[in-house]
Amino acid sequence: MKVDTRMLFGMSETIHNLYSVLRVVDELGAAVLQRNGKPAYIIVDFNRVQDATAVDEDVLSLAHNLVEQNRAVYEEMLK
Repeated sequence: MKVDTRMLFGMSETIHNLYSVLRVVDELGAAVLQRNGKPAYIIVDFNRVQDATAVDEDVLSLAHNLVEQNRAVYEEMLK
């Protein structure tokens, strides 16, 4: 699976230009923040998270589900 490199941001870039990161989140639904070249954080559009939630689901379950849904992308980024 190919990773859209527009979703990848370094921590320093994010700190200095958060607006650019948020524009990508608006456009693509998520952004991945990297620390030392490895994925460290994910910023996800709130509406996307709401759509993925079930009534009884807690935050940890939601996070686990989002990771599972995107596992192939994360594994590709770690290469």
